[in-house]
Amino acid sequence: MDITIEGFHRWMFRGLSFLVPFLLVGYLFELYNAYTLWRLAHAPTTNEWQVFVLSIIFFILFLGNFLTTLSVLREKFREKARPILLKQKYQSLKTFLSTNYYQRSQSFNQLRYLKGKIH
Repeated sequence: MDITIEGFHRWMFRGLSFLVPFLLVGYLFELYNAYTLWRLAHAPTTNEWQVFVLSIIFFILFLGNFLTTLSVLREKFREKARPILLKQKYQSLKTFLSTNYYQRSQSFNQLRYLKGKIH
């Protein structure tokens, strides 16, 4: 079954924040390649046109990747998280109380278990 998701959801941004430094290192490497090839193309011993074209291709690749990543990050920082109202999260007082009771009893049981292991 194929699942498609339109848009960029909040949980995806956490993975993106992990990925961005690696992407930027790759983009800087593309820029370095473009600069090095540009200098090689203008060296007096270079007679081939391919070096010049490759430097332009690497620069266009860097520019497209970098600007696209910056636009995605800018949109994500502009987007504000919508506050979740308690009324929407808990449809009734019963679900609110039962959820909190379950969490409290679970943490109490864990604490009692840990005290039992120490003694």
